Amino acid sequence: MEQKKLKQIVTFFILCWSLLANAQYLPKDDAKLNYNQIYFEYPYNVNAKLFKLILAYDSSQLKNDFNSYSILTKTDRTPATLVKDLQFGKKYKWYIETTLKSGETLKSEAHYFTLLNTSYNDTSLYKRKINYNHKSEIQDGIIWCDFSHCAFDRSGKLVWFMPTDNSEFKESSRVRDIRFQKDGTFTFIKNPGAMHANLDISSIWEAPLSGEHFEKFKNGYHHSMEKLPNGNYMLLAYDYVELEKTDAKDTLTNRVELVNLIEFNQYKEIVWIWEMRESFPLDILAVPKENDRGIINAHCNAFSVDKNNEFIFIGFRDISRIIKIDKKSKKIVAAYGKKLNDADSLVYPTTLFSYHHDTRVLNDNSIMVLNNNDFNAGQIASVEIFKQPKTKSDIIKPIWSFKFNFDTINNGKSLKLGNVKILDNGNYLINEGSSNRIVEITKNKKVLWDMMLYRKDKEKNKWVNFGSYRIDFSTSLYPYYFSAAITNNMVTIFNEGDFKDNYKIEVLNKDQLVIETIVSKKLIAPQELIHLKYQTLSNAAKSLKITSLQSEKEKKIMLN
Repeated sequence: MEQKKLKQIVTFFILCWSLLANAQYLPKDDAKLNYNQIYFEYPYNVNAKLFKLILAYDSSQLKNDFNSYSILTKTDRTPATLVKDLQFGKKYKWYIETTLKSGETLKSEAHYFTLLNTSYNDTSLYKRKINYNHKSEIQDGIIWCDFSHCAFDRSGKLVWFMPTDNSEFKESSRVRDIRFQKDGTFTFIKNPGAMHANLDISSIWEAPLSGEHFEKFKNGYHHSMEKLPNGNYMLLAYDYVELEKTDAKDTLTNRVELVNLIEFNQYKEIVWIWEMRESFPLDILAVPKENDRGIINAHCNAFSVDKNNEFIFIGFRDISRIIKIDKKSKKIVAAYGKKLNDADSLVYPTTLFSYHHDTRVLNDNSIMVLNNNDFNAGQIASVEIFKQPKTKSDIIKPIWSFKFNFDTINNGKSLKLGNVKILDNGNYLINEGSSNRIVEITKNKKVLWDMMLYRKDKEKNKWVNFGSYRIDFSTSLYPYYFSAAITNNMVTIFNEGDFKDNYKIEVLNKDQLVIETIVSKKLIAPQELIHLKYQTLSNAAKSLKITSLQSEKEKKIMLN
């Protein structure tokens, strides 16, 4: 009897040791975080009935006192617990209490981290105003605002920010086109560079600014960056051409702003490029104006790739033009917008939009634009969606339209900036750009939610608009998130994210070569789990790489 009991105790401690060997506590001790939605991770115990997170403020006076400074106690059945709405500028401490099925309780050591603070959270300098809020009809989540360097929840509270102690991201520094990725990372333009980064802005990938083909991107990247489904990155790069004044005719400048659209692989090699100077009929850019001077800078500000990666649509604001490029041949196969002169024969003429932003091809191949319209002529901005015409006789007309003068809070005019995001619930999240308003509306144009951003002009001592070039949306900081535990050759994966997901497990040897692959074909619902078994002997398997197949988020676990 005693031998049997001793064997059980030894087995229990071996199991606990093996679990601790491949697990870790997150956030890491002394971490300094720039976001307040946090997944706490801790070692899994196969004999656990539940895990309890105890979180408190960290006071230097009472370092080990959790009771006096307790914030919350939260129970979970998985090795990860999400906590939201923590306070920026505070220090925290936490530990995990594991209740075993036997009734025994195990208590971890205390761990510590800090939430950074930022002037963006100072309500005397920045503020948000919400006029509409139909909470039951909107999709809860986070709004990412590039000029603000921040992400806000639906109540206007700060969730994430770019730390201003990094001089690259100080408040006066211009950041464009923040795009949140499904794996919990994000991409953005920081002229002259462009970057794919983790939430703490540690680099995953950066667009090259030197090296081979430097002349193609030497003037820097601007306006738009997109991570493609194939893992490559596509960016707009400036391409300036100096013209003799006689060649520039009566244009405003003899320095012409052209564009290169470049696709890089993960090794920063150019795998595809479209050069405006090689493919665009530049003679049509000499457009007479009322003052007998012309516009030659077309000002490219957006691109969009169709779902089959066959055609690319590029938007040029200052000539009110969208061009369609066949990606294989690199030829312009169509153009939509204003007819500029008699030589402009390729265009399908329309006055539906002008001085637009955010050209986007939708899944049904219709085109959506943020139509800033002619602000100087007092015209109202709008979102326009239209079908691509098939013949020159086809009249381009909207199949859906939403004008910005839908109430009396602002006048509906937007000089520049702006974009549109179609949410999972089918609603439209519209960034009205310089008119300083973000709205969510239904397809039937019911206004459900809005937010207006302001900053304090210290010199004039008054509040001024703080619009965004582009916004993005995510359900949380962790749309596809998972935790994992290993028992013998069994991997248990817990879906901690917001959406259904499935997973791939790769067993790696000491040389990091894949020696076995297991894929879960079934989609696992949020808060559900799946068991996957691998066959490789433990002495050959040195680590596991687990990948979310819906987001490509990866986690690596060392086995010994």
